[in-house]
Amino acid sequence: MAADCCSKSFSKFNLKKYFGATPEPLIFAQFVASLDDRLYDQFPNQEALTSRLHEGLREYNDVNAVMDLVLFEDAMKHVCKICRIVAADQGHALLVGVGGSGKQSLARLSSFICQFLTVGIMISSTYGMNDLKADLQAFYMKAGGKDEGLCFLFTEGQITKEEFLVYLNDLLSSGEIADLFQAEDVDGIVNQVRPACKSEGLGD
Repeated sequence: MAADCCSKSFSKFNLKKYFGATPEPLIFAQFVASLDDRLYDQFPNQEALTSRLHEGLREYNDVNAVMDLVLFEDAMKHVCKICRIVAADQGHALLVGVGGSGKQSLARLSSFICQFLTVGIMISSTYGMNDLKADLQAFYMKAGGKDEGLCFLFTEGQITKEEFLVYLNDLLSSGEIADLFQAEDVDGIVNQVRPACKSEGLGD
């Protein structure tokens, strides 16, 4: 039924390769052609997937603290899934697994492949709500004011105060955190992003 529907709706495309004998691996990503080419397609085989992700890991290690990762099959599939989520507008992922299973490492690699900057908070004995608010303000200014791609990595171990979840819930549900910025700061932000909005045909 899927094949029939696709052939009718997308008659000018050759989609037979997706509906023949099930190829291995059946993995899609936006970096099949290259790490820089945002073409979403299917990896033709396991070797191509392995080669591309090892290339990404090498480039990551060239500019960051080295991650000595073993990219076995499931890990590579997870990277592709995380990339799909992170690359989507306001994409959020909850990574579940035992400690030390590589959730943070794969998230960092995926963020790098998507050409995003991975940011997070540094918990200390004195870190409180005002500190979290200041960090979130800085993240928002980079993502919104400077139009930089960010991946905010937050772990359960960083929930040292339950009040943190109020901000995080607002961030996840709508992206708008109440009273994050003062009114005068908001005016400055609006002026900063107004030219970009106008170029997109959007009003204030």
